Amino acid sequence: MSTNTLTKYVWLVDTIYKNGYISYDEINKKWLADDISEGLEIPKRTFHTWIHEAEEMFGLIIQCERKGGYKYYIENADDIKNGGLRNWLLNTISVSNLMTENKQLKDRILLEYVPSGHEHLQTIIGAMKESVLLNIIYHSYWRDEDTTFDVMPLRIKLFRQCWYLVGQGHGCRIYALDRIKSITKTEKTFKMAKDWKAEEFFDGCFGIIVDNPLGSARK
Repeated sequence: MSTNTLTKYVWLVDTIYKNGYISYDEINKKWLADDISEGLEIPKRTFHTWIHEAEEMFGLIIQCERKGGYKYYIENADDIKNGGLRNWLLNTISVSNLMTENKQLKDRILLEYVPSGHEHLQTIIGAMKESVLLNIIYHSYWRDEDTTFDVMPLRIKLFRQCWYLVGQGHGCRIYALDRIKSITKTEKTFKMAKDWKAEEFFDGCFGIIVDNPLGSARK
């Protein structure tokens, strides 16, 4: 899927969500007022395709209320409001779209570079899906030399624009992705305990500072 196509789906979801109930004609009017449209309306057939694809992609239920002029709305809008991965994804892409649509103001919009370590996400998520250990070369905040070890990838967490890995090795620890110098998947498999829950691991903590019996603070 192209970035342009994804941008359109996010725009549609964002528009319906912000307006609560909105008709196809009202959506088209807002669409034409946006640079992303390039002056072209959304054909009815294309509109329904976008609705279907957006539902599948973001796990949303977009309904049409026939009373009062066929208004579209998101039935499970609370899923967006309550946060989580879906909300983060929508917000991130929405902001990216906003920046792209206003390139003429690039010199007046100041952004902060944050070394988040996101380039390691694909490898970590792949290992989580395949249930294999990761081999990591890590440079801790508290040590002068690098350390190399295998770790069981349990969860990933985003906090203040930085990514962290919750991993099981010698105890359960948290690793900052921007401190990882090298990361590769091994052929060693693992089976994650069914009763381990990230919510319990982070219960009562602030951000990634953990102090509970399940693990230790960031390494």
